[in-house]
Amino acid sequence: MKFSLQAISIEENMDDNLIECNIALLYFNIQQVEYMLGDDDEEIPLVIAEMAADKSVMQSLSDLNWICNILSKMDLMKEFVDQWADFSNRLIEVTEDKLLISSMWSLKLMIITGKVLDAVGYGNMIMPRARRVELLKTWIPYFRKTKLALDSIGNEETGYPYKMDEDLCQSIEGAIVALLSAFPLNDQADILAYWMNWEQFKYPDLSEAFEIWCYRTKSAKGRLVEGLDRVGNATVSL
Repeated sequence: MKFSLQAISIEENMDDNLIECNIALLYFNIQQVEYMLGDDDEEIPLVIAEMAADKSVMQSLSDLNWICNILSKMDLMKEFVDQWADFSNRLIEVTEDKLLISSMWSLKLMIITGKVLDAVGYGNMIMPRARRVELLKTWIPYFRKTKLALDSIGNEETGYPYKMDEDLCQSIEGAIVALLSAFPLNDQADILAYWMNWEQFKYPDLSEAFEIWCYRTKSAKGRLVEGLDRVGNATVSL
């Protein structure tokens, strides 16, 4: 599905129906692949059908990435981020199906989601705290699992083209740290506790966010103790 710049009004917000339709189309295309792979009818040319469906998925991802790039340049990411957050759980659920593991899809999803987190994490748009927390909790496990899988394949296959490059890794980590550091301390603690339970492979690296949390927690505790001392001294003086 092709979209030209005429589909976007620079003076007004992006029509969220266009964004929702594209994300829904991506979800539908992935489901079509799942249906084809699960069909037992040997008369159906499954290989050809699967290739066609896979191409549709990649086209949908490319369209969404293009829309995301255009909206980023025009500071109109709010509608895209809202729609992406709405579909996140469904997209992850269907792409994590054992029949639907595709390196190309996974890498594209990570690229688009990285841009979404970047828009939220660096203050380009406002999103309710609960939505921001849910967005991060939804995608952090996916980032970890997918990078581990892509790195594993890349280590076995020479010239494997779908490994995450260093710039993408750092961009996603930076956006996550910025987003996480803006949460209340309790929300930070929940996500960091989950991260600290990982063994060995710790992507994304949230060490910086953990250091920030430690400093703020210590400062908050110090202010609390100081406040309690003042209250105690005032009580004694009375």
